[in-house]
Amino acid sequence: MYYVIDEDKTYTYEILMEKHLEESAKLLAYTFSQQNPVEVYLKTTYEQFYLYALAVLKATLEDQLSIIAVHKETKEIYGLVQATDAKTLEGQNFDDVDPSKDTLEILQEVENRFMKQYGELKENDLVQILMVGVRQECSGKGLATKLQQILLVHCDQRGFKYVFVEVANPATYHIYTKKLKGKEFTSISLSTFVTSDGRKPFLHYHGEIQLIVFDLQQRRITECF
Repeated sequence: MYYVIDEDKTYTYEILMEKHLEESAKLLAYTFSQQNPVEVYLKTTYEQFYLYALAVLKATLEDQLSIIAVHKETKEIYGLVQATDAKTLEGQNFDDVDPSKDTLEILQEVENRFMKQYGELKENDLVQILMVGVRQECSGKGLATKLQQILLVHCDQRGFKYVFVEVANPATYHIYTKKLKGKEFTSISLSTFVTSDGRKPFLHYHGEIQLIVFDLQQRRITECF
Protein backbone atom coordinates (compact mmCIF):
# COMPACT_ATOMS: atom_id res chain seq x y z
CA MET A 1 0.00 0.00 0.00
CA TYR A 2 1.19 3.54 -0.81
CA TYR A 3 1.16 5.44 2.47
CA VAL A 4 1.83 8.98 1.16
CA ILE A 5 -1.58 10.51 0.47
CA ASP A 6 -0.65 14.17 -0.10
CA GLU A 7 2.31 16.54 -0.10
CA ASP A 8 3.36 20.17 -0.38
CA LYS A 9 6.75 21.87 -0.66
CA THR A 10 7.58 21.21 3.01
CA TYR A 11 5.83 18.00 4.07
CA THR A 12 4.60 14.64 2.90
CA TYR A 13 1.33 13.59 4.52
CA GLU A 14 1.38 9.91 5.32
CA ILE A 15 -0.75 7.24 6.95
CA LEU A 16 0.61 6.49 10.43
CA MET A 17 2.60 3.23 10.54
CA GLU A 18 3.99 1.14 13.39
CA LYS A 19 7.48 2.61 12.96
CA HIS A 20 6.02 6.06 13.76
CA LEU A 21 4.33 5.15 17.05
CA GLU A 22 6.93 6.27 19.58
CA GLU A 23 7.76 9.54 17.83
CA SER A 24 4.04 10.29 17.45
CA ALA A 25 3.29 9.51 21.11
CA LYS A 26 6.10 11.85 22.17
CA LEU A 27 4.68 14.64 20.02
CA LEU A 28 1.18 14.17 21.47
CA ALA A 29 2.54 13.97 25.02
CA TYR A 30 4.35 17.27 24.60
CA THR A 31 1.38 18.99 22.93
CA PHE A 32 -1.18 17.92 25.51
CA SER A 33 0.90 18.27 28.68
CA GLN A 34 2.18 21.71 27.66
CA GLN A 35 -0.55 23.27 25.51
CA ASN A 36 -3.93 21.61 26.07
CA PRO A 37 -5.80 23.82 28.58
CA VAL A 38 -7.58 20.94 30.35
CA GLU A 39 -4.44 18.83 30.79
CA VAL A 40 -2.49 21.88 31.96
CA TYR A 41 -5.24 22.61 34.51
CA LEU A 42 -5.05 19.00 35.74
CA LYS A 43 -1.21 19.15 35.81
CA THR A 44 -0.92 16.06 33.60
CA THR A 45 2.76 15.23 33.12
CA TYR A 46 4.52 14.42 29.86
CA GLU A 47 5.24 10.89 31.12
CA GLN A 48 1.60 10.25 32.03
CA PHE A 49 0.28 11.40 28.69
CA TYR A 50 2.96 9.57 26.71
CA LEU A 51 1.83 6.18 28.06
CA TYR A 52 -1.79 6.99 27.27
CA ALA A 53 -1.07 8.32 23.78
CA LEU A 54 1.07 5.29 22.89
CA ALA A 55 -1.62 2.86 24.04
CA VAL A 56 -4.34 4.59 22.02
CA LEU A 57 -2.13 4.90 18.93
CA LYS A 58 -1.41 1.18 19.04
CA ALA A 59 -5.09 0.31 19.51
CA THR A 60 -6.19 2.35 16.48
CA LEU A 61 -3.24 1.72 14.14
CA GLU A 62 -4.97 -0.84 11.93
CA ASP A 63 -7.73 1.58 10.96
CA GLN A 64 -5.16 3.50 8.87
CA LEU A 65 -6.93 6.79 9.46
CA SER A 66 -4.30 8.68 11.47
CA ILE A 67 -2.16 11.03 9.35
CA ILE A 68 1.29 12.46 10.01
CA ALA A 69 3.16 15.38 8.45
CA VAL A 70 6.74 14.32 7.73
CA HIS A 71 9.24 17.08 7.03
CA LYS A 72 10.86 16.42 3.66
CA GLU A 73 14.35 17.48 4.73
CA THR A 74 14.61 16.13 8.28
CA LYS A 75 12.26 13.12 7.84
CA GLU A 76 10.87 13.93 11.29
CA ILE A 77 7.19 14.12 12.25
CA TYR A 78 6.08 17.73 12.63
CA GLY A 79 2.35 17.11 13.02
CA LEU A 80 -0.21 14.40 13.60
CA VAL A 81 -3.96 13.97 13.54
CA GLN A 82 -5.01 10.75 15.22
CA ALA A 83 -8.35 9.35 14.12
CA THR A 84 -10.15 6.03 14.25
CA ASP A 85 -13.30 4.27 13.17
CA ALA A 86 -15.54 4.93 16.18
CA LYS A 87 -16.54 1.25 16.09
CA THR A 88 -12.92 0.30 16.88
CA LEU A 89 -13.05 1.92 20.32
CA GLU A 90 -16.26 0.17 21.36
CA GLY A 91 -15.50 -1.90 24.43
CA GLN A 92 -11.86 -0.83 24.66
CA ASN A 93 -10.57 0.29 28.06
CA PHE A 94 -7.57 2.52 28.71
CA ASP A 95 -8.16 3.01 32.45
CA ASP A 96 -4.74 1.62 33.38
CA VAL A 97 -2.93 4.34 31.41
CA ASP A 98 -5.48 7.17 31.26
CA PRO A 99 -4.00 10.20 33.07
CA SER A 100 -7.40 11.54 34.14
CA LYS A 101 -10.55 9.54 34.84
CA ASP A 102 -12.41 12.83 35.27
CA THR A 103 -11.57 13.96 31.74
CA LEU A 104 -12.59 10.55 30.42
CA GLU A 105 -15.94 10.79 32.21
CA ILE A 106 -16.84 14.19 30.83
CA LEU A 107 -15.84 13.17 27.30
CA GLN A 108 -17.98 10.06 27.63
CA GLU A 109 -20.94 12.21 28.66
CA VAL A 110 -20.53 14.41 25.57
CA GLU A 111 -20.22 11.35 23.32
CA ASN A 112 -23.29 9.71 24.88
CA ARG A 113 -25.39 12.75 23.98
CA PHE A 114 -24.29 12.40 20.36
CA MET A 115 -24.72 8.63 20.19
CA LYS A 116 -28.30 8.80 21.50
CA GLN A 117 -29.19 10.64 18.30
CA TYR A 118 -26.69 8.89 16.03
CA GLY A 119 -27.81 5.37 16.85
CA GLU A 120 -25.99 2.05 16.59
CA LEU A 121 -22.37 2.18 15.48
CA LYS A 122 -21.47 0.47 12.21
CA GLU A 123 -18.02 -0.09 10.76
CA ASN A 124 -16.83 2.35 8.10
CA ASP A 125 -19.50 4.88 9.05
CA LEU A 126 -18.31 7.26 11.78
CA VAL A 127 -14.78 8.56 12.45
CA GLN A 128 -13.61 10.01 15.74
CA ILE A 129 -10.71 12.47 15.84
CA LEU A 130 -8.95 11.63 19.08
CA MET A 131 -5.85 13.84 19.30
CA VAL A 132 -4.02 16.42 17.24
CA GLY A 133 -0.47 17.60 17.82
CA VAL A 134 2.05 19.81 16.04
CA ARG A 135 5.53 20.90 17.00
CA GLN A 136 5.71 24.14 18.94
CA GLU A 137 7.45 25.98 16.09
CA CYS A 138 4.56 25.01 13.79
CA SER A 139 1.81 26.25 16.10
CA GLY A 140 -0.40 28.87 14.46
CA LYS A 141 1.02 28.28 11.00
CA GLY A 142 -1.82 26.19 9.59
CA LEU A 143 -0.31 22.72 9.83
CA ALA A 144 -3.02 21.35 12.15
CA THR A 145 -5.71 22.72 9.83
CA LYS A 146 -3.99 21.21 6.77
CA LEU A 147 -3.73 17.79 8.43
CA GLN A 148 -7.41 17.76 9.25
CA GLN A 149 -8.44 18.93 5.81
CA ILE A 150 -6.53 15.98 4.41
CA LEU A 151 -8.11 13.68 6.99
CA LEU A 152 -11.65 14.72 6.06
CA VAL A 153 -10.96 14.04 2.39
CA HIS A 154 -9.34 10.70 3.27
CA CYS A 155 -12.35 9.66 5.38
CA ASP A 156 -14.74 10.63 2.59
CA GLN A 157 -12.74 8.61 0.07
CA ARG A 158 -12.85 5.64 2.44
CA GLY A 159 -16.65 5.81 2.47
CA PHE A 160 -17.25 7.21 5.95
CA LYS A 161 -20.31 9.41 6.47
CA TYR A 162 -19.49 11.49 9.52
CA VAL A 163 -16.52 12.67 11.58
CA PHE A 164 -16.73 14.03 15.12
CA VAL A 165 -14.29 15.55 17.59
CA GLU A 166 -14.38 16.93 21.13
CA VAL A 167 -12.79 20.34 21.65
CA ALA A 168 -11.66 22.20 24.78
CA ASN A 169 -9.42 24.88 23.27
CA PRO A 170 -11.11 28.04 21.86
CA ALA A 171 -8.46 28.34 19.13
CA THR A 172 -9.12 24.75 18.06
CA TYR A 173 -12.86 25.37 18.16
CA HIS A 174 -12.32 28.25 15.70
CA ILE A 175 -10.44 25.94 13.32
CA TYR A 176 -13.14 23.28 13.37
CA THR A 177 -16.16 25.57 13.03
CA LYS A 178 -14.84 28.47 10.94
CA LYS A 179 -12.04 27.04 8.80
CA LEU A 180 -13.26 23.45 8.45
CA LYS A 181 -17.01 24.26 8.63
CA GLY A 182 -17.93 21.72 11.30
CA LYS A 183 -21.15 22.11 13.31
CA GLU A 184 -21.36 22.17 17.09
CA PHE A 185 -23.68 19.40 18.28
CA THR A 186 -23.51 19.87 22.06
CA SER A 187 -21.35 21.28 24.84
CA ILE A 188 -20.76 20.86 28.56
CA SER A 189 -19.57 23.55 30.96
CA LEU A 190 -16.58 22.11 32.79
CA SER A 191 -17.04 24.22 35.94
CA THR A 192 -20.53 22.82 36.57
CA PHE A 193 -19.84 19.19 35.60
CA VAL A 194 -20.53 16.70 38.37
CA THR A 195 -18.81 13.30 38.27
CA SER A 196 -20.59 10.02 39.02
CA ASP A 197 -19.27 10.17 42.57
CA GLY A 198 -20.54 13.70 43.16
CA ARG A 199 -17.37 15.78 42.68
CA LYS A 200 -16.71 18.93 40.64
CA PRO A 201 -13.08 18.42 39.52
CA PHE A 202 -13.18 21.38 37.12
CA LEU A 203 -14.92 23.81 39.48
CA HIS A 204 -12.42 26.62 38.85
CA TYR A 205 -11.95 25.95 35.15
CA HIS A 206 -13.85 28.44 33.01
CA GLY A 207 -14.39 26.67 29.73
CA GLU A 208 -16.38 24.08 27.85
CA ILE A 209 -16.05 20.78 26.05
CA GLN A 210 -17.78 21.01 22.68
CA LEU A 211 -18.57 18.19 20.27
CA ILE A 212 -18.18 19.16 16.61
CA VAL A 213 -19.61 17.07 13.75
CA PHE A 214 -18.70 16.96 10.06
CA ASP A 215 -21.25 15.59 7.59
CA LEU A 216 -18.94 14.38 4.81
CA GLN A 217 -21.68 14.03 2.21
CA GLN A 218 -22.91 17.55 2.89
CA ARG A 219 -19.33 18.86 2.64
CA ARG A 220 -18.96 17.21 -0.75
CA ILE A 221 -22.20 18.77 -2.01
CA THR A 222 -21.24 22.21 -0.71
CA GLU A 223 -17.79 22.05 -2.30
CA CYS A 224 -19.35 21.19 -5.65
CA PHE A 225 -21.06 24.59 -5.61
